[in-house]
Amino acid sequence: MIVILIFFSQCSIQFPDTFKYKADFRDPFKIYSVKNVIKIKPPEFKLKGILSSSQGKKSAVIQDKKGNFYRVKEGDKIGNIKILKIKKDTVIILYYGKKFKIFRK
Repeated sequence: MIVILIFFSQCSIQFPDTFKYKADFRDPFKIYSVKNVIKIKPPEFKLKGILSSSQGKKSAVIQDKKGNFYRVKEGDKIGNIKILKIKKDTVIILYYGKKFKIFRK
């Protein structure tokens, strides 16, 4: 009986990837992007007026689709809506991470 010993020193052998994923369903290991999958519609608010104090602080009066009125200032929240900026004729809000403008109608 003959025994042959082969020693590899500082030798690397690379083999090509032979695995192929063939299935009729989604690959559970693949990363999928979910950007722009859900379209967020702006909330139905109407800007009724902008109020300004003598110190320059602004607040706005907005109306929701149910007819409820809200007097808001920058930083206020109404449910999932945050008031970011009150300008001369618009109010900028943040709704589910997206910015929208409310105009006077």
